[in-house]
Formats: sequence, structure tokens, C-alpha cells
Amino acid sequence: MSISRVVLLAALFLSSSAQAIELKGKECQIWQDTQGISHLRAESETVVFGCLGYLHGRDRAFQMDFLRRTVQGRRAEILGYKGIRSDFMLRVMGLYDQAKTIYAGLAPQYQEAYVAYAHGVNRGFQQGGTEGFEFRELGYTPEPWRPEDSVAMMMLQSFDQTRRTFANDMQESRRKSQFGDLTERLFSLDGLPWDTSILKSGEYVAKSREGKPQSSLPSTGQQTSSATLRSIEKLLGLNDAGVETGSNQWVLAPARSTTGNAWFANDPHLSLKSPPFWYWVHISGGALDAIGGSLPGVPMIASGANQKVAWGPTNAYIDVADVFSVPESEVAGQKSIRPTIWFKLWGPIQIPFVFKTFTRTEEGWPVLPLSDSDVPWKEKKHALVLRWTGFDLTAKDFEHFFDIMRASTVEDMSDRVSLVGIPSWNFVFADTQGHIGYRLVGRVPKRGSDNYGVPSLTSLKQIPTWPLLNHFELPHVTNPHRGFVVGANNRQWPSDSAFLGGRSYRTSLRAFRIEELLEKTPKHDLKSIQKIQCDQQAVDARFLLPLLTDAVKEKVAKNGNSSELSALKELETWDLDTSTRCKACPIYRRWTHRIDLALGLEENALYRSLSNPHLPELVDSIYKEYVEAIADVGWVSRENSKTWGDLHVNFFRHLSTLPAFDVKDPLPTSGDENTVNPGSADWDAQNKRYEQESGASHRLIVEMSNPVKVYLTTTGLNQDLKERDLNKAGSPWSQWNKCEYMQLHFPLNWDQVSLTKFSL
Repeated sequence: MSISRVVLLAALFLSSSAQAIELKGKECQIWQDTQGISHLRAESETVVFGCLGYLHGRDRAFQMDFLRRTVQGRRAEILGYKGIRSDFMLRVMGLYDQAKTIYAGLAPQYQEAYVAYAHGVNRGFQQGGTEGFEFRELGYTPEPWRPEDSVAMMMLQSFDQTRRTFANDMQESRRKSQFGDLTERLFSLDGLPWDTSILKSGEYVAKSREGKPQSSLPSTGQQTSSATLRSIEKLLGLNDAGVETGSNQWVLAPARSTTGNAWFANDPHLSLKSPPFWYWVHISGGALDAIGGSLPGVPMIASGANQKVAWGPTNAYIDVADVFSVPESEVAGQKSIRPTIWFKLWGPIQIPFVFKTFTRTEEGWPVLPLSDSDVPWKEKKHALVLRWTGFDLTAKDFEHFFDIMRASTVEDMSDRVSLVGIPSWNFVFADTQGHIGYRLVGRVPKRGSDNYGVPSLTSLKQIPTWPLLNHFELPHVTNPHRGFVVGANNRQWPSDSAFLGGRSYRTSLRAFRIEELLEKTPKHDLKSIQKIQCDQQAVDARFLLPLLTDAVKEKVAKNGNSSELSALKELETWDLDTSTRCKACPIYRRWTHRIDLALGLEENALYRSLSNPHLPELVDSIYKEYVEAIADVGWVSRENSKTWGDLHVNFFRHLSTLPAFDVKDPLPTSGDENTVNPGSADWDAQNKRYEQESGASHRLIVEMSNPVKVYLTTTGLNQDLKERDLNKAGSPWSQWNKCEYMQLHFPLNWDQVSLTKFSL
């Protein structure tokens, strides 16, 4: 046995025995089914959390260690210099220190769950932490897991899922600089033919006739420069994959079901990595009996079902953060920190990288540490302060996450999730009694008005303390008359609401399509719900493509180029399906992407610009991007051009980002960024193709019968595998790609399965 393995086992033993000696010898019973899902049973909830920790630590040790290093700001220790920027950003945020404070304030019964879980993780690390291929290749072993690490993981996920609200201020400032007074009119959510909100008329508080109060944030009139905006985005990682991810969720009442039962559907859209984000598991102990997707590192099921209720989240994309420009003199003398980050130089050799000092305000808000070279001369006397509701979290905001797994009715679930303060998610839920519901959870500011872009203040004291929306004001609904609730990262309230959610939402195109399909069929069953989850119509093309082709057809005809003519014909006859066989898909998507990059016109602004009489210079630009787009994708003619499957592929890149752990043969995939079954992708200019980065991390459907019936597709196995054949028939990746569902063993008759026993 190597010295490192001996040291690891000794450290894990000491850590576990010091924290959870009462669990030593407690028994776990496990059945591993043929679908690759583990079923755990123990005498109590506390012990079953320990059993779950064991499985997570055994099967996903590297994923847990990597994410913990991420939130601690310690990735460079294993990745080298390439990890320094992420480490510095997380040190600035201070999430790990905040997690330790939150854990210390938890009530004893909640601390007990984290302690039990950590004890189990360290038992699992004894195997996974020494046998995992990543640890062997990188030459290290994981440190013992601590209870506060699980709180830090939840903080990290909240931060990651709300980065779009950080990015939104910078994006709007850039647009305002480019489009001036036309900005809000071009990019507004209001009045678009696909505009769809989660709540409908009568389900929210409408604004009074007097309208909404004006903002209390006076502006100095200073415009934040593009150079500074780019520096902020680089620092916070706002251009990384993951910022643009989203999810779908909906629930159906019995009146809309052929079986007379309620239905639940949830497919969280996340970065598609290896190992997969979720660890699917069934846990049973005490009063707890639930199955679903768990995040390794956290002792709970975030998307799943018990025998009474099904539940699942999507990113709310509600505005919970702002970047404020304040006089630099006001942050001078506040809390200063100078981090030292160690990075791997060669083998076991590490050297320190010492950053310049950065500052946090007395309230704990980070002052973004931009160097003098980053900031234009006119802005050198101003500092940028990041305000996020996550910086205000307390132990109470975390405690009730455990409680949602025990809910027995929709009303009970709504009450339980309303106590969760971590920003910010939309939850939908359904129960076996035929009820359905929706609620937004998290700390959400009660805004009087929305500031467009990065506001400049005359004083640090003018940054608001942000009174929060209360239990009744947060968006929610139970058993709506229409018989369904749909969320797809679209806005919660329409424009006439008394409350504001900002402008960080994803476009409503997916929600529009889901509601359209739900309404099209009076009553639904498993087959029709699966069909909706796997729908791959390019919804934006329904509205944009006729306008785009109309704008360029005269120029294409005048030019007479055969490639341009045949590509235009392909677009005009396209049925909008984004299958791997599609030949119009590469042209359309590359064209709209090039227009956005060149002109700054995303879907909303492009639709409005093309709906008006065409300006000659706009037509010239759109035609230019059309010509460049067909060249990018190698279009020659229908017979001699590549399909979407040739140019739209997924590698399921390894979480570490290290090429040595990636597969060689990618999976050709369908879908697009605005399809219900998404295929969000980035253009790879070197290889002239789209690489899919995000999509449905699992697809979950639950019929709320008695007993409940659970159906699932996943994006990989629970085990962390180095060798992965994505294209192998029958593999989880192939099944996911083909939208093939499996019915899970839940509820489970424990007497009919062969159980393996082990002791914690």
C-alpha cells in the first residue's frame, strides 16, 4: 500500500470518528438494479444520509473534490496555471467562508444530517479516493469531507445558477452604449408574439393605476466603458459555458390526463459533462422514502418523487444581483484581503501565486478587483461593488431544503419550499390527490423599478438593503383553472405585475411551445408528455426565418450565386425540425449567431428590427452575414453539404476540462438552443462545427398514480468512468440521444430483491 493511501485512510478515519462516532457500525442495505440505480435502506433518516454519502464518495470522489476545490478557490493546485482565474474569482466571492458560518448556525437536527453524510462520504473516499482514475493520473488523493463542505456546494450551485443576473447589468450597459434610446424598445420582453409568463391573469398582484414607483438610485450620468465591462465578465467567468443554461418543467391536472391522475415533468438543462451532474438514487429510512437526482456532495434529492409528491426545480433567472459603480474613496479602508493561490507547476511541485489586495465592504459585498490597466482613465476614481442576495444567507435559509423530501401534499410542499432562502429557483410539484402547484423560492428583492445597466451612485450608502418579497408576494399558484403550470426560465409575472423580476430571463420561446403542445392535445398520457419533452422544433425560426429570407431574397436573386440560391431554398422549405438529418439547421443557426455577434441583435431585437420597414444598411449587413454563414458551414448544395448531425456534436467533456480524460468520438446530436429538447452549442471556429455544451441533464416524468410511476432518461451512469463509448447502442448516452425512457423500480418491494449489507 502506498504512503499516500495510508495517509488518506488515516485522515479519513480520524475525521469520521471525530465527527460521527455514533454511526460507526450502523448498517446500510443496498440493491443495485440493472438500470444502474442504487436503492438504499437504513433504520433512520440519519443513517440513510450516511449511506448516501458512502455511495457518493465511492462513485463520484473526484467530482466532489473538484467542485469543493472550485468553491474554495483551489483548482490550480491540481490543474496548474489554467485554474488560477477561477480560484481568484471564488476567493473574491468568499462563498466557502460564508458556508462555514452558515453551517455553524444550523439547528442540531440539520447539522446531524450533514455530519452523517460526511461520515459516509469519508467511508466512500477510502475506495473512490484511491481508485479513481483522475486521482491516479493527477497524483493526489482527496482531503476528508467536512459537513460544511456540503453547505459550500449548495452555495456554489446557487452562485453558478444566478451568474446570468450578474451578467445582465454588463450586457445592458453594452447595449445602451450601442443602441442608445432604442435599447429598451428593442430588447424588451413585452409585446412579442411568443411572450409567455408562468403566472396568468388573476394569479398575481397587478400594479396600481399610478404605476410603479421610480427608482431610488440616482445616477451620476457616468457611462461604464466597454473595456471595464469586459474585465468584469472575465473576472466573474460570465462567458463560461453554463451561464446560458436553462430548464423545462410542467405539471398537469387530472382533468388534462387520460388516466385521471396528475402528471409531473422536469428536465433540468445543465452543462453536459462527464461524470454527469446528477447521481440517481432511491433512499429509504425512517419516514423518508424518495427517489431522484442527487448532487454528489449534498445529502438531498433535488428533482424526484416520494410516494405522495413529485417535485423539481428550474433556474428562476430572476434578478437577485446588481453591480454598482461607487466612488473609490468610499471603499478605501474597508476589509482588505490578499490571497495566495498555489498552483501545480510540475508533478507534485507547487508554487505560490500572490494576487493584489482586494476589498469587501463591511456588509461583505465584494469590490471587484480590476487592475488599473483594465479600467479607462475616466473611471479610475470609481469602484464596482457586487450586491447579491446570496451574500445575506443565514442558516435558516438552508435548513428547510431537507424538509421538501418529506412533503405529503402539494399544499404541504408549497409551505415547505417557501421557507428555502437560497436564490433562486422555480419549483413545480404534483401529488397523488390530483393537485398541482408552483412556487418561486429564494431571497428575491422587492424592486420598485428596474435600473437599466450598471447604475452609478453618489454614495455607497445608497446601495439598497433590498427588502425582500414575502411568502405571499413571491410568485406561486395552486390548481390553476387552466389545468397546467409551465416554466422554462421565462418570466414569472407579465408586464402589468406590481412586482418586477428584472430582465435576466431566457426568451419565452420554449415555454410558448410547451404550452402550445399542451393545449393542442385535450388530454395527455405518458407518450404525449414524452413527445413534448423531446420536441425539437426551432421555435424562433417560426417567427424570424420568414423575415430573414424576405430581407435577403432580392440580393440573393440579383447575385445569382448557386450556393446562395440553393441555401435560401433549403431554408424556405425547412419544416423547422432540428433532427440530425436537417440540412437547413446549420445555415439558420450560424446566420442568426453571426447577426448577433456583428449587430448585437438577439431574438427580440432582431424580430423588432425586421418587422419594421427594412433599412438598406440593415439589409446589407444581414445579407453579408448570410453569405459568411453558408461559407462557415461549408454549404455547396443540398447534395454536397453536411447535416446538423455532422456539425452539431457532443463530447460530454470531462469536468476537469483536461483533454486527457475526454472521448475521441463525439455523439451527433439534434436540438437547438430554442428547442424544448435543447442542444445549446458553441461554434468551434477551428473545426467549423457546433459543440453542444448544455442540454437536458435528465428527463423525468412522474404519473401521480397510487403507487406513483417514475420514468427517466439520464446522461450517463452513476459510476465515474474513464472509458466511455457515447455512440454504443444501448448506452445511457445513446438512450438519452434517442429519448428512450425507462420506468424505475419505485416504490420498491424490498422483500423481492437481493440486498447487499455493509456497515458505516
